[in-house]
Amino acid sequence: MKIRVKIKHLAYGAGLLLAVILAVAVMAKPPQNMAGAGQTGAEAKEQVLRKIAAAGAEEKLKLIEEYMLKDDSADLSRAYDMYIESTGMMYGGGVVDVAKKPVFSLDEKLPYLEQYAAEGEPGPELAAAAKLLAYHYQGEGQQEKAAKVLAEARKRLHSSNAVYASNELLLMQAQLAAGQKQYDTLLKLCAEIIDRNAANDDILVRMSELLAQYAIEKGEVPQTLELLRSDLEQKSSRMTSGQAVQIQKEELRGITDRLKKIASGRPAGLTDVSGTIAKANGEPLAYAGVFLRRDDDLNHSMAGFEPYQTITNEKGEYAFKGVVPGRYKLYLGVNASQLNGWTWPEQRDGGWIDLNGQQAAVENVTFQPLLELREPVNNAIVKDNSIAFAWEPVQGAAYYNLSVGIKLKSGSTSRVVRRGISVPEVRIQADDLYYEYTGISGFSEGSGQLTIDPLSLLGYANTDNQMTWDVAAYDAGGRMLTRSGGYRLDERLTDRLPFFYLKAREMTEADRTLLSGDLKKAEAMYRADYRKDPDDAHSLHMIIRLLQGTTMLEGKGAGEAEESLLAEQTRLLRQLVKLHPAAWYYDMLAQQAFDRADWDEYRRYDELAAALDTSEDTGYRDGTRAIAFMRQQKWDEAAASFQKSLENDPSHRFIGAYIALTIARGSPLETAAALAEKYPDRMSYSGPIHWDELLLAMKREAAGQDGYFQTLRQRAGQYVRGGEAGGERSSSSAPAMNRFFEQLKQVK
Repeated sequence: MKIRVKIKHLAYGAGLLLAVILAVAVMAKPPQNMAGAGQTGAEAKEQVLRKIAAAGAEEKLKLIEEYMLKDDSADLSRAYDMYIESTGMMYGGGVVDVAKKPVFSLDEKLPYLEQYAAEGEPGPELAAAAKLLAYHYQGEGQQEKAAKVLAEARKRLHSSNAVYASNELLLMQAQLAAGQKQYDTLLKLCAEIIDRNAANDDILVRMSELLAQYAIEKGEVPQTLELLRSDLEQKSSRMTSGQAVQIQKEELRGITDRLKKIASGRPAGLTDVSGTIAKANGEPLAYAGVFLRRDDDLNHSMAGFEPYQTITNEKGEYAFKGVVPGRYKLYLGVNASQLNGWTWPEQRDGGWIDLNGQQAAVENVTFQPLLELREPVNNAIVKDNSIAFAWEPVQGAAYYNLSVGIKLKSGSTSRVVRRGISVPEVRIQADDLYYEYTGISGFSEGSGQLTIDPLSLLGYANTDNQMTWDVAAYDAGGRMLTRSGGYRLDERLTDRLPFFYLKAREMTEADRTLLSGDLKKAEAMYRADYRKDPDDAHSLHMIIRLLQGTTMLEGKGAGEAEESLLAEQTRLLRQLVKLHPAAWYYDMLAQQAFDRADWDEYRRYDELAAALDTSEDTGYRDGTRAIAFMRQQKWDEAAASFQKSLENDPSHRFIGAYIALTIARGSPLETAAALAEKYPDRMSYSGPIHWDELLLAMKREAAGQDGYFQTLRQRAGQYVRGGEAGGERSSSSAPAMNRFFEQLKQVK
């Protein structure tokens, strides 16, 4: 049985993640199941090592290949069981044949990899052994040893069928040289890379990143890089669609932007980033993978071409030398046993690391013991009209937040349902949970046609759907101390799993019809039930959900049909808030009033929603209010609300709109640039938005163009008054300005 663990939990409104559902389902099996019947993992490893020790020279190398190289890519991005970051995101690593092979850590493999690097046959496995050894030596601070093992392996990879493997070793040599600021060596290696790979755009883009580091350090662009950039830009214009192509384009654009910074004379410098990865009890996470990921790379899976990758030493220490300015996040690669019973608490700022040319930056990670849950657990069936949640208290906790999640056809969803709980228990009314908001999601089963997921429509009111819950503990300053979601491998940690069923209501025939997939028939049944009983809040709620699903499928721009659907939603929502007042119902009414520019009604519903909203994070609400003030041309009120939003929301999602308002009011670009640097946009969108880069590009673009700033302010004024992101595109002589207003369309 082969298992490829892929775990990526979803983020929702408040940003809390549920990190337990699939993790427990996959990992909570007894350890002996992972090594074959009747054996523990340690016993299986010992058996393999005895087998290798007893084998002859040739057979020994084959066994090392089979058990320590075959199922592993040499990339650190596939060498571990899982990859995590501080928000709770978890990704699976490589494919492991868990029924046949035990999993060896990189440290356990070390002597066997050294033997294979010295004696193994030339080929991909030799390159893999050399790369893994180089990562190990690099993590231990033995840079010369790392460079030597790569160089020696590359000398032996002389056959034409090992070109890719040889290139990977050559690139890693160049990365090591760049990290040690050995720029003469770097330039020689880059020259060799170009000579061998003139037509390999992927290799050349990766090499260009290393040369850009050199350019920032030296303050000059080497001719080699300038020629490469020009050549790759020409090729980029001819590239077709596809994720790999898009990633390559983004890489190239990032390099180009950095070169323009150098040309503009802006101060730039390289930063040494270091830290320690350890558990709260002092135990280091030895030989864990450490990845310093640029914001440009966060929208795709971890990849071997990303430039900043290393491993910790036996003390849990890591270091990156000469990191170029930018915005980064730290990701870790770990084996499951290292995380058993521990979690990486989410940081208030999302774990961002901003490098602006400072000499050094220290980023430590401390894992905390998982918070223990008491009830409901182990698929308990709750039939009461209220649910009692209880957990073990956490020392130093000022309050707790409780999330509840459900399964969907393609994953899961979770929502914070109670905030600011002062004691380690809370009772929630079943009706409150039944009416809790869930986003509507769709799925496609091969036909390509999107279908609304009925599980997302019925949400928490589905008594047949397994629910899960998670608690996070915070100190008085809002810093997360620990949470219950995480990896639990042994029986001590798996005797109380956070699953339950809520069966305080009876499913209606319309509910069953909905779950069968017949949405039109279900809607007719809900309407009939509501006509019979005008106080039937559940049927009214479900009619609105189905109307929302129809709007989602048809999309914007459906003309009169869309207007009719929205008008009916508004009418029904006004009835529903009388039966079951809830913040998210009022928020929907406020949004609809916003879209109609009915500002009196928007303000009324927004205030009603705020009164029922228990969240202390008002960043999104303040930002939406700011845009409403902008549309009404109340500039001072808009600026004050934007400022409040940016101070309260670490994502700074509305900074683009605030910059547009600043420009429209006549402020110079330097004022807007100061805002962009102070409040970097952390929203993911389809990729990062660097407002500071766009402003710098517009400043360069304005040189020699009469009337440029007047046009910019006119377009910004049109945007803040409600125009379509700055109206008509400017001429081809203003691509930076056009791109600025294109990016504003994503600010919502």
